[in-house]
Amino acid sequence: MKKIKLKHVTIFLLLIMATSLTAFDVTVGTGNQLNRKPFDFYYRYSLFETLYYPDELTTSGYIESITFYNNFPNSNYTSGHIQIWLGTTDQNDLTRGWIPSTQLTSVFNRTIDFPAGQNTITITLNTPYLYTGRNLVLMARTPGNTTWNGDPLNFYCQTIGTNRARDYYSNSTNADHTQPPMTGNYLSLSGQFPKTTFHFTDASAENDLGINSLAGPDSMIIGQTYTHNVTVGNYGTASQSTYSVKLYGWNNQELATVAGIAVNAGSNIQIPITWTPDCTEGYSSIYAKVILTVDQNYYNDQSQIMGVVFYPETGGGVTPPNPIPNSSLIDMSYKTSLFETIFPTSYLAGQNITGSRLISGLKFYNNFTDNLPNKPIKIWLGTTNQTDLSAGWILSNQLTLVYDGMVSFPSGSNTININMQTSYFYPGGNLVMMVSRPMDTSSYGVNNVFTCYTGSPNISRSAVSNTTVIDPTNPPAGSSSLSSIYPATAFICTFSTVGTLKGNVFNSLNQPIVNAAVQLNYQNISTTTDASGSYSISWLSPGTYQVTVSAPGYLNHTQSVTIPEAQSVQLNFALHLAADLIITGRVVRSDVTTIGIADATVEIVGAVTNAVATDSNGYFTIYDVIANQSYTIRAYYPGYLPFNDSVTVLSQNVDMGNLPLEWDIYTSADNQIADISNTTLNCYPNPFNTSTSISYEIKTPVKTTIDIFNVKGEKVITLFDGYVKSGKYKAEWHGNDHYGNRVASGIYYFKMSAGRYSATRKVILLK
Repeated sequence: MKKIKLKHVTIFLLLIMATSLTAFDVTVGTGNQLNRKPFDFYYRYSLFETLYYPDELTTSGYIESITFYNNFPNSNYTSGHIQIWLGTTDQNDLTRGWIPSTQLTSVFNRTIDFPAGQNTITITLNTPYLYTGRNLVLMARTPGNTTWNGDPLNFYCQTIGTNRARDYYSNSTNADHTQPPMTGNYLSLSGQFPKTTFHFTDASAENDLGINSLAGPDSMIIGQTYTHNVTVGNYGTASQSTYSVKLYGWNNQELATVAGIAVNAGSNIQIPITWTPDCTEGYSSIYAKVILTVDQNYYNDQSQIMGVVFYPETGGGVTPPNPIPNSSLIDMSYKTSLFETIFPTSYLAGQNITGSRLISGLKFYNNFTDNLPNKPIKIWLGTTNQTDLSAGWILSNQLTLVYDGMVSFPSGSNTININMQTSYFYPGGNLVMMVSRPMDTSSYGVNNVFTCYTGSPNISRSAVSNTTVIDPTNPPAGSSSLSSIYPATAFICTFSTVGTLKGNVFNSLNQPIVNAAVQLNYQNISTTTDASGSYSISWLSPGTYQVTVSAPGYLNHTQSVTIPEAQSVQLNFALHLAADLIITGRVVRSDVTTIGIADATVEIVGAVTNAVATDSNGYFTIYDVIANQSYTIRAYYPGYLPFNDSVTVLSQNVDMGNLPLEWDIYTSADNQIADISNTTLNCYPNPFNTSTSISYEIKTPVKTTIDIFNVKGEKVITLFDGYVKSGKYKAEWHGNDHYGNRVASGIYYFKMSAGRYSATRKVILLK
């Protein structure tokens, strides 16, 4: 009871101290447009980045939280996993590409609610971000939500300038925020970004420690010792030395604790935490927390959650039942030898090798009368459905060469450790091992033997010679011998580089599909989905796979996925009924029908109602269309008049061809003379240093272009190129060229072209 009272008093004091800080908000944008930025929940994966300029922020200080403004039509989508990074840059736009997350600071990585209707979504950052000026970068990501919604889950946005924002979306490929994509479909570069409110405090608390990052291995073997590094930041005005850092598991169980190291105000320090996992195998999570009793800001005390996986102890120990000595493995009594054997799954299970593993080393057990250093040895590994070798050798070119080097064999009883040069991904099944002793100049005594077992009949083959080179790709069947002897061999497995593939399989109604077959194009690796439509395949060697999902009554779906080292990848599938039909087509501009309109919405209404977005070339496919029905089809995109038509689907798929959209502001604006109000065209300030605003007024809708030229007549940058309605407008120039580089001081000219109207004005840039 006393502990609870003390906690309440502490919180009360924190609230009192927090009121001494000056808090203020800055909102950028008017929100006069709707779009799926910064988080595109129409798709499973999205990545967005934009810039906010100093003249928009007009302040500096700690950004404690960020507010976006959503307008979701219904409650089908209530929460989502999001990530946010912040940083600064001297780039004035994103023409040259993304600013990767490795150059930014991770400030949020959690799941939050997005209520239906019009709402303000305020996100309290895990770590306050100190903004001191320059252009502010915000990167936002949805890293793979299990569901997506066909409704327009929009945020209030606006378009200011050009090329200040990039976005990416996909239902199949998760963008790497450290190396964002620059090519492919579903990419755009524009001046549109979400209405955003930044919540600042202009002063630090006296006592405020926070955790910037938790780093270390995310794949660990139970019983081994690991070190994770926690970066602690001092955001207060007072130095701190009396604090501790704790590591917790997924169930908030304390795993380890260490005393803090003195850290000055405004500084960071790295605190190592060494600990030994003692838990059950499988997926889990850990997080770190800094404990400072006088901390005035508890929002940044906890690190982001780190996903981890715990593996059982490696193989590596062999206690042979009734061992026998035998020289067949590497027969030193001859100048060359070749040996092959099959290890059944029951043998491997005795070393905790069940299912897929990555084998990185071997151990043999010798008892030699001679000391034989640096002998050449080759070893191959592979898998087979055979249970013996009575049908002949399994050739080396059907196996993987894992070792080709020198091995020392000391006299006496020893463990011969061989660290393989190439790790072997073992997917399960019977394991084949071939060992070659290439032709040597000498032979040795017959008592140089290895510890072996007696196994099934014909489980091994061997060949020896003093005169003839034995070719592992074509061993001499006539001189080889079959036996039931195989060597005691320990297989060393490492888990740090293997990955996992997991995900969900749904139908077009977002319902899980049970017992769907998930097949990889590699060594017959497959699994099926459970009652919730989920699947998981572990112990995958890093690389790119083709994954095919099939289920009775559905069309097969194949996707490509890349498995990085020691990471888990989420790959979801949406299957469509094989019995139903599809409607295809392309949304194009009516004036130039060869140009498709990307991200237009195409919907059908009838026996089924469905809506899809066009790809980067304007093409669309609507699945699950019921045959022998009539439908209304509609295509629309902002700035165009909608296209409406009807279609009857009988017993075959339907291709609608082109669906043309017309501009709703002017059908032939390129041939018109714009009515420029009093022909006013000016900029302010002039001269300028940071940026200047070019203002103009349009009375007749028209295609308008504003370009910047240097004194040589060379174009520096295009500030605007597009159709506008009547009204007053401004175009901002920040003194950069179209590559984002800052141009030199001097005289420049801006030229405005609107229909047949054209005017040029001088502007001076001073640095």
